[in-house]
Amino acid sequence: PCQPHTRQHDKQDRDMLDPRSQSFLHLCKVLKEMSRDKLPKILLMENVVGFEASSSCFNWRKALQQHNYCVAHFHLNPTQVGLPNDRPRYFCMAILKEVILKSDCRDELLKWLSIETDL
Repeated sequence: PCQPHTRQHDKQDRDMLDPRSQSFLHLCKVLKEMSRDKLPKILLMENVVGFEASSSCFNWRKALQQHNYCVAHFHLNPTQVGLPNDRPRYFCMAILKEVILKSDCRDELLKWLSIETDL
């Protein structure tokens, strides 16, 4: 849900208390508790621009860091890829580091992705 994270209100600092955030926070909890052999190799998440400054996003990033995902955060507007919808969105793409290191295109992926250590 994007409503707790929109830039159109002044309660962004309390996003994790908003009941609409509970499904996302549950996802973070499940990810944190997953065993390494059950982790998704690639995750892609989309939300409103502004989500990246929320407490929920910080929680998400900590869950990814805990399992050694390489992460990219970016804004993308559908018009940039030819879709007639002018609404910028926040995206997070995460790939397990071990998957990247085994990939033939690991150097290119590592240029684009980062490993977050400064949370």
